[in-house]
Amino acid sequence: MFGFGKERQFLKDVEASMSFLLGFDGDQFISAIFKHYPNAKNFITDEMKKGQPPNWIAGELLRFTIADQITRSLSAEQREQLATFLAANPPAEGVPFPFAKVCRNYAIMMLREGELKKLDPDWVKSSVQYVYFAAKGMSENERLSELMVRAFTGPTTSQPKS
Repeated sequence: MFGFGKERQFLKDVEASMSFLLGFDGDQFISAIFKHYPNAKNFITDEMKKGQPPNWIAGELLRFTIADQITRSLSAEQREQLATFLAANPPAEGVPFPFAKVCRNYAIMMLREGELKKLDPDWVKSSVQYVYFAAKGMSENERLSELMVRAFTGPTTSQPKS
């Protein structure tokens, strides 16, 4: 069982991992997560008790919150711009809007962590694709279905390059 001090330190470690995965350019987004997603701390605590490392918890929490914000907050045009921006390697133009940079930083840093074997590369790939599929306008069920199909058969639609 973790004490309050250890839980507090673990939460700080997860926040530091989130900051790292956003390229140290998403502190406002991280603050907003804890403000607008009241179960975020419970998720962190529950996963900590299961023995998950801070960087995995950070990646998972960011995956869901980024995809949720794409779905809730971006217009169809912005989602299209974001999908194009995420798929471009290197991006052809500047950042279309500030949140797009947060999303791209997440994808880049997650892929880096997968390449360095700090996170499971297959899980990383699925996480990045999940965010990309949200940008493509896919629903939660469509995203999960596409990931399941890819797990068994390989890609069926265009995917982000990195």
